[in-house]
Amino acid sequence: MFPNSIRFAVVGVCVVLAASCADGSDGTPGTDPVAQRRPIQELAVTVAKSGAQLSVDSIKAAPVTVSVTNNTKGPYHIAFARLNEGVSLDEVEKNIQSDKVLELITVAGSTVDAAKPGGTTEVTIQFPEGDYIALDPEAKIPFAPFSVTAASGEYEMPESEYEVEAGDFYFEMPKTIAAGPVTLAVTNAGEQSHEMSLGFVKGGSEEGEAFMLVPAPGGTAWAEFSLEPGKYQALCYFPDPKTGKPHIKLGMRATFTVK
Repeated sequence: MFPNSIRFAVVGVCVVLAASCADGSDGTPGTDPVAQRRPIQELAVTVAKSGAQLSVDSIKAAPVTVSVTNNTKGPYHIAFARLNEGVSLDEVEKNIQSDKVLELITVAGSTVDAAKPGGTTEVTIQFPEGDYIALDPEAKIPFAPFSVTAASGEYEMPESEYEVEAGDFYFEMPKTIAAGPVTLAVTNAGEQSHEMSLGFVKGGSEEGEAFMLVPAPGGTAWAEFSLEPGKYQALCYFPDPKTGKPHIKLGMRATFTVK
């Protein structure tokens, strides 16, 4: 903001400055502040039996669209994890198939759908800074490491129809969501790892319809969901490291309607 003294300066200068402030430009004729924003980053992941190959090994802490192309014979459901402070890749690799790995990493998002053999799926995520791995624990294919560094400047932001906040231990989300394909912006406002399982409630029981890992604390994921009309619950079963209780037992659930 300009100080008040500038606002009462020479009229001609004031007009120029006011126009500059109003549109967010630097005062250069014809500049467009939206056009100056950097485009959403892209990260291509190609999966083969030998491992996952990334198109880049470093991205900025700004939205990135991750596309996953599966060249294996089975489905590949990509997930991301951030290494906890002081943890090495070797430690994660040695413990990747054990429960101890949850002490070494923080889950950092996933796709909603698995990439089918020969197919592609994608998700857009804003990763907080840190060292990460991309993997599918079920596929037992070697993970791919990458880093996220500080972003400078403004980036374009993905569009979404609804926003969901996942915290410790709650979901804050709309009471009603439209049926069919919609994009949810899911933000981790807590300090722990979380997941979001959307269950279709039938006769008092909950049936799983969609699932994704929530990004690391401070991160946001933009993912497309397609739900049929009905009553649903958003649930998190991730374990609390202090008590061992699943987050649902600590109150992390929310009811909503799709119509």
